[in-house]
Amino acid sequence: MEEEEEPVTPAGRHIVSRDIGDKDNEDEMILVNRYLEELAVSSPLDTDKPLWEVHVLRNQKLVVFRIHHALGHGISLMSLVLALCRKVDHPDQLPTIPSSSSSSSSSSSWISQNHTIIKPPRGLRITGLAMVNLRKQPGLQDLPNLMKNKSVSSWWGNNFGFVLLPIYHHRDVDDPLQYVKRAKAMVDRKKLSLEAHFSYRIGTLIMSLLGPKIATLLSYRIFCNTSFTISNVVVPQEEIMFVGNPITSFRVTSTSLPHATTPGKAQMQILVAKDIIPDPQFLAKCFEDALLELKDAATAATKN
Repeated sequence: MEEEEEPVTPAGRHIVSRDIGDKDNEDEMILVNRYLEELAVSSPLDTDKPLWEVHVLRNQKLVVFRIHHALGHGISLMSLVLALCRKVDHPDQLPTIPSSSSSSSSSSSWISQNHTIIKPPRGLRITGLAMVNLRKQPGLQDLPNLMKNKSVSSWWGNNFGFVLLPIYHHRDVDDPLQYVKRAKAMVDRKKLSLEAHFSYRIGTLIMSLLGPKIATLLSYRIFCNTSFTISNVVVPQEEIMFVGNPITSFRVTSTSLPHATTPGKAQMQILVAKDIIPDPQFLAKCFEDALLELKDAATAATKN
């Protein structure tokens, strides 16, 4: 991939503007994914400056906000990005703050769980993490209120817990919706538990008693022993623009983590050891085929 870098400007320590590849000869999505891959695994943020960068890919008309998680979690940072945008039809107005309640209710009603008996799980197990926003107000936040609020549960920064999601694979299961039903039953139980709150409080306690080094080691061990993370960061549903440029799509990911976001559509970031899985594109295709199979099964079930 050929790159042309401009001379460093006063803002160049944080803002990187580049032309990558030849958009007439190579698929733009491949170019963008390759660039993001290099950022994720090969280019750590420079600790000699505040831990954020903005990458502008001119040919692809793409802006990448790269922000360290120490500066805030998904809700805080997405609220910040949203405050920089304006409505397309009303350029002087900020975007409407979307609520996460509608998306949660629609996804939970996808498969009815009434009168379903869930047998004890058996088979191959993988474990994931689901991030849980612990703020009193769900969804994205109004940035001025977020910055000024003195309540610990509402201020800027990391305010989230997590729950463990054990997923089992069964060779003898022919109906893919059985996995959805099992997962929904598990998540419903997790929602009623205090697991997310305990994980946040325990992390805060370890930070205060043992310091950031031990807290970081604990978090690292937790993430290293799980196979995936999943979140539901709400993105705007209306047409918005950034510095006068209409935005066609948002994509929220976590660097160096296998990650999936589900704000109405599935977006996955896959991280593999290439000495074990030399063709990650094939693995991505397997995930895509599995999701399409689930969708077809759900569509058929609703028609019956």
